[in-house]
Amino acid sequence: TPDARVARFIRGFWNVRPSAVIEVTGGALSLSLQPRVGEAFASGLVAAARASDAVLVTGGTHSGVMALTGRAVADSLLSIPLIGFASWRCVRSRSQLEKNAGFRAARNYTIGLKESEKNTAEIDPNHTHFVFVDGGEKAEGKTNWGDEAELRTSVLDTYRTLYRVPVVMLVVGGGPQTLKNILSAVKKRIYVLVMNGSGHAADA
Repeated sequence: TPDARVARFIRGFWNVRPSAVIEVTGGALSLSLQPRVGEAFASGLVAAARASDAVLVTGGTHSGVMALTGRAVADSLLSIPLIGFASWRCVRSRSQLEKNAGFRAARNYTIGLKESEKNTAEIDPNHTHFVFVDGGEKAEGKTNWGDEAELRTSVLDTYRTLYRVPVVMLVVGGGPQTLKNILSAVKKRIYVLVMNGSGHAADA
């Protein structure tokens, strides 16, 4: 199955073999946390990942909770794997990453380019690995945001069932897509933790 192949690739090709998985989901576009909440998130997440030898998983873009997670890992100066599952067609300036199949060497990706691409976002530079999901072209009025969500949840469920690795979802803020992610996780018996005081879906 696709999820099992991706899980084997992560373990075999990338040699990422964690004792736990922490998925961070929530506010994707903008996330404004109170200073004490932001500090608690960063310090608590890093401490949990370090204590449990965990890999962190997010939506991978340079915005919202994904950027916050990347910054927390970078500031910690620790070698914590941080994998971004992102919709390929929502990656801004993705031409920088094309024709990269099968190569072990990392590709350069420059953020901050003044390119106006509708319904896209830059990927976060503090993530260590990326899995891109191409959901194909959408009908008029539809976007590719969320194309990666189903595969991401299935891959994490594979870690839980096949490799017996505990998986936890941490919810920080968020909106309608976050609620869908929570429902999908609960259906697959993935534990969900909600950060109180982070706003929006997390405080609903």
